[in-house]
Amino acid sequence: MKSLSQLFHKYQADVWLAIGLVLFTSFTSWAAAQLVNPIVFKVLDIWFDSDISRRFLGMSDSTYSHATFSIHPLYPLFIFLPILKILTIFHLEPITGIRAFISVVSGLLIGTIFILFRLLGYKKIDAAIFSILASITAAARFWFVVPELFLFGGETILLVYCLVTVADYRKLSPYWYMAANVLTVGITITNLMAGIIATISGNRWKQCLKIFVGAFVLFILLATIQKFFFPTAALRAIFLRGTADQTNYLYWSSNIYMLLERYRVFFFHSIVMPSIEIINSNWPGSSGGEVLSIHASALGSGSWWGKVATVTWGGLLALGLYALFSVKQHLRLRFTLGLTLLGQLLLHTIHGFEIFLYSLHYVPSLVILVSLGVLTKMRPVVLGLALILVVTAGINNALQFSNAIDILQNAHIIDSQKVLLR
Repeated sequence: MKSLSQLFHKYQADVWLAIGLVLFTSFTSWAAAQLVNPIVFKVLDIWFDSDISRRFLGMSDSTYSHATFSIHPLYPLFIFLPILKILTIFHLEPITGIRAFISVVSGLLIGTIFILFRLLGYKKIDAAIFSILASITAAARFWFVVPELFLFGGETILLVYCLVTVADYRKLSPYWYMAANVLTVGITITNLMAGIIATISGNRWKQCLKIFVGAFVLFILLATIQKFFFPTAALRAIFLRGTADQTNYLYWSSNIYMLLERYRVFFFHSIVMPSIEIINSNWPGSSGGEVLSIHASALGSGSWWGKVATVTWGGLLALGLYALFSVKQHLRLRFTLGLTLLGQLLLHTIHGFEIFLYSLHYVPSLVILVSLGVLTKMRPVVLGLALILVVTAGINNALQFSNAIDILQNAHIIDSQKVLLR
């Protein structure tokens, strides 16, 4: 077996590239987070239907009732406990410590996607380009700067993709699959789909049953440990409340145009930010105040850069879909990626109002999908389109982020729940 020094010498270029991507993403996320008006930490929904105020309290207040995190059952143990320890050890102000933590995890997400690309056998330049692409998407630009839980959910899905890719090279212990199932469901219940699909892709059905039973036992054990630290995070309270809460987030499109609006956000707006609108929130459980939204925005409406980026992304998406079904390599990864993306699409066909909120759950998968084009004869075209997209989408998304920041500068609270943005 090779020593660590030998492994580092062999892969030092990859190590330095990964570290560079992590540090650059973390630094830019930290800098951008400082621009966001702290008003988003005080009220619900204002930042694209997000629950930032609840997440902030959940991350900073040890007395907060964690039963409210109905679809994130092990979040207090996996996320809140480390943040609480960091705030205590380094004597940080909550907003500073949480922003720092979010920035670091944002960097790690991009580092993870780079590692995945290298595991897939991509050349260093290909892996770097698509990692940068992932870091400048609209999802990354707008969700790497605020404390929302879907960042962590996106990271767990990427780890599942890494697992099935490694399984192409060596036989893995069932315990890895158990951990994958517990990690995905623990951060966000619906992301269990990725763990289940990955398990099915690499194991016989009897082994799958053993893994699922083992994962359930491990989940209950961790939930019991969690309750010791956070008494309000009892699973019974979480699931009883969660079942009732999530029915409020079901959204049934009454016509084909409303359905296409959701798919437009899923496939395009989450990559290339359109013009940002100010609307009144009027869905069940909303604040009733004015909020930022892109749900009804037109394709490429953010800027001329955005129009070019939208067309470019459409071309990449078509090539990626072709590669998903035509390349011969990495069957397990393609199986897990394709079904996970389909599951996310079906989920958000009926769940959520501003589905851009959930974009970090599916955008990394979309970037991986389009990157598969480098495994085909169209590699030069794919890389060329990716470079164009990095420039055009990067500029467009930065402009729209600046626009969102400007809108928030005029925001003021008119009562404990409502905000006026104009």
